[in-house]
Amino acid sequence: MIEFHRIQKKKYQETFWNPAAKSQGRWNSLGTGIIYTAESVSLALLELSCWYGPIPVFAKNWVCASGTVGESFVVQVEDVYTMPENWRSFPHQLETRFIGDDWFVNQISAVLSVPSAVLNHSRNYLLNPNHPDFQEITFQEIEDLDLDPRLSG
Repeated sequence: MIEFHRIQKKKYQETFWNPAAKSQGRWNSLGTGIIYTAESVSLALLELSCWYGPIPVFAKNWVCASGTVGESFVVQVEDVYTMPENWRSFPHQLETRFIGDDWFVNQISAVLSVPSAVLNHSRNYLLNPNHPDFQEITFQEIEDLDLDPRLSG
């Protein structure tokens, strides 16, 4: 089983598992509704810190949830695509967006495992809610993000 985690602002918890179609990221173009997750809560927190600044700035009023899926529903990006040399660069490159868009549109798998640009040797998991095997994913209840008070300022 693969476990994944997601953190989101509490005010948006009603749409917690909705895709990010209204924004583009490293692995998707605008309009491609991928759900971004991480292999651990700590990695999800680090990923968010790239967008929101130091953890104390955004640590309050956030929620997290986890999910699991069988390994047979997960494909590693390196097994299907040639990774561009500049895949970690920022701003995000068109090449990585093309990879994510192609995976999404062609429904290659329900989950795509991609390397984290933030933390070497870590993985993020992209979920495709349009894939027929998406129903094989188990989602846990959403709960408040409970951080050590030293992190939340």
